Amino acid sequence: MVFAKAIFLSACAIFLWGGLWGTLVMASPQNPLGPPNAPVTIEEFSDLQCPFCARSVATLKQILKEYPKQVKIIFRHFPVVSSHPDALLAHMALSEAGRQGRFWEMHDLIFENMRHVSREHLIGYAKRLGLDRPAFEAGLQDRSLYRVIDADYREGLKRQVRATPTFFINGRKIEGAVPYALFKQEIDAALLQKKDRILQ
Repeated sequence: MVFAKAIFLSACAIFLWGGLWGTLVMASPQNPLGPPNAPVTIEEFSDLQCPFCARSVATLKQILKEYPKQVKIIFRHFPVVSSHPDALLAHMALSEAGRQGRFWEMHDLIFENMRHVSREHLIGYAKRLGLDRPAFEAGLQDRSLYRVIDADYREGLKRQVRATPTFFINGRKIEGAVPYALFKQEIDAALLQKKDRILQ
């Protein structure tokens, strides 16, 4: 992970050279799924080229289906470029798609085609989603979007994320592509804890 961090921060130096629009973007939820006031928040630190992250996509969809009012899901960028050299570009594409209102559609497309995330492939996915092509291509080099990705990555390091996927369920850390049953156990416990606090 130290080696991955070094490579990622080297990429940071390249992307950050030159002017940036706006102010520093801090780590913040991107396009959360679920009600804003949901009692349970699941944060996922994910790498778009990680096969274990891909396995979790269906699990998270099942969670939202079973807990439509109780759970909110937040995606956090954590590209491990030492293992997945094309991951950073994929995360840039995802961020630009989010800016154009198609974050989760692009998320699913990339995971469905995670072995094919070259610039040309990503532009093809953008076309399939009806995104503005010139804006999308510009977004692949937009330093402001990189800052969001980098902020999430640094937040993950701060919270001792060591591998992807890593989840935080109301702050409780769970590592790996765990089965739905374990998520259910943790969600039910978090809901019970919330209920107990309200009754106190």
